[in-house]
Amino acid sequence: MVAPVATYGTAVRLTPAQLGGLTVPPGAVFATAVLAVSSEYNSEGWSARQALGPPNVFPQHGDLQGTWAQAGGSRRDSITLQFPQTMVQEIWVYETNGVGGLYRVDDVSSGMAVPLWAGTAAPLSDGQSRILRLTLAAPRAITALRLLTDPDAVDTYVEIDAVAVVPAAGGIAK
Repeated sequence: MVAPVATYGTAVRLTPAQLGGLTVPPGAVFATAVLAVSSEYNSEGWSARQALGPPNVFPQHGDLQGTWAQAGGSRRDSITLQFPQTMVQEIWVYETNGVGGLYRVDDVSSGMAVPLWAGTAAPLSDGQSRILRLTLAAPRAITALRLLTDPDAVDTYVEIDAVAVVPAAGGIAK
């Protein structure tokens, strides 16, 4: 049996309808660079850099170009993204395909992985994209996040359109 991972936040996956038309949170700061990626489907339509900036596929659902997807045959994959240093209260991850395959979000700003949220990879089979909305128990300065995915657990490509950090009161750290 695997011991549970201690984390710093709680998460909920929201459908576009549950967001009530709010697809970008106020003050959102989007990823600006890819620091590392375990694999990517190709160097164009499903490359790691597709996860940068605001969403361009969400709220659409499916295997769509404009998102990061893993290379075929990958087991567990990860992408590490850079952000301007921000005092973060929430993290929004835009999942457009293989929803439920994202199972962990780590703060890697210091070079060491600090698990912010961990769950069990399992498919959500209702055919909708989702935002994984992670709320931190206390704000923290973040410059880099690593997302871990398990395509095998959802039997398809896990596709991420964008990742945003939402500033706490005080916003951008100095």
